[in-house]
Amino acid sequence: MKLRTYLLLLGLLMGAFPRIASADAGTKFGRGLSNTGFGWFEIINEIGNESDRHGPLIGFPSGLIRGTVFAVIRTVAGVYEVVTFPFPNGSQKGYGPIVQPESVFDRR
Repeated sequence: MKLRTYLLLLGLLMGAFPRIASADAGTKFGRGLSNTGFGWFEIINEIGNESDRHGPLIGFPSGLIRGTVFAVIRTVAGVYEVVTFPFPNGSQKGYGPIVQPESVFDRR
């Protein structure tokens, strides 16, 4: 049980700081764990972004909708990366991210 918790924490840290590690299967796995666990942060990010652009009256509902869509996309992409981490994403992408920005913590 302790080993599982340690590996999960290690994967989340690898995904949260993707520029430290090179683009390989471990990075893809960590990025996938991070995106799966923190994909819902997109809702908070988009509410803030839209409120900055349009003010809070329009920014909150539009950010809530955009953030929910982006959160679903990022979470599904994270699950995909965790499941397929031993395999490259394709001949052009290799082990690179399938959604941009690579982490929810990188501002658009």
